[in-house]
Amino acid sequence: MTSILSRNSGRFFIRRAVQSLFLILILIVVNFLLIHVAPGDPVHLLAGQSGDQQYYEFIRAKFGLDQPLTTQLWIYLSSVLCGDLGYSLGYQQPVLRVILERIPATLLLMLSAVLLSTTAGVVLGVEAARRENSFIDRAINTVGLLGYSIPSFSIGLLLLIVFALHIGLFPAQNMSSANQELTGLTYLLDVLRHLTLPAATLAIVQFAQVMRLTRTQMLTVLRENLCLHGRALVDC
Repeated sequence: MTSILSRNSGRFFIRRAVQSLFLILILIVVNFLLIHVAPGDPVHLLAGQSGDQQYYEFIRAKFGLDQPLTTQLWIYLSSVLCGDLGYSLGYQQPVLRVILERIPATLLLMLSAVLLSTTAGVVLGVEAARRENSFIDRAINTVGLLGYSIPSFSIGLLLLIVFALHIGLFPAQNMSSANQELTGLTYLLDVLRHLTLPAATLAIVQFAQVMRLTRTQMLTVLRENLCLHGRALVDC
């Protein structure tokens, strides 16, 4: 039995991995085609509106834009598979470097939001289930409903206007204070102060889902225990 379950689990993960790779490949191809379907000439974006036809031809040859569409697609796929995501004109550096530089800040933000939403969602979900149909239960459900229905960008703007612009309790931008050289605990506290509003924005939306799920599961467990306890009393 164990070997059968292990074999089925292995097949399931392999099938999921193949499906994920196929989906990623489709997204890459669609992204490539969208660039070519979009109006305008990408050469003018790369070279500017200089009007020099010879320079335009040079740019087309340099980036392979003078090749057939299938050849361009093959070059694009080969570059992506080799980790070459192209060059960012806005940041004037490779796209992969831009992504890697922002991964630590992204992970910090996401982990903080998950920690906040999970902690608050579980605690309030359990409390709402313990006090089913009470004022506290209705209040927690109302807060969860508002957090679930309001878009995250609207919540972010509201928090920014209230706590950053009007009250001035938290900063409105950056990951740390740019005009100060901070180290050690002072730097950590400064980063946490900058992190509060973005993490709270994401956590509010996730909190609603965790809270509703926790409350539902908690009510199911409480009713099962009550039912079992009632049967035990009857049997006695």
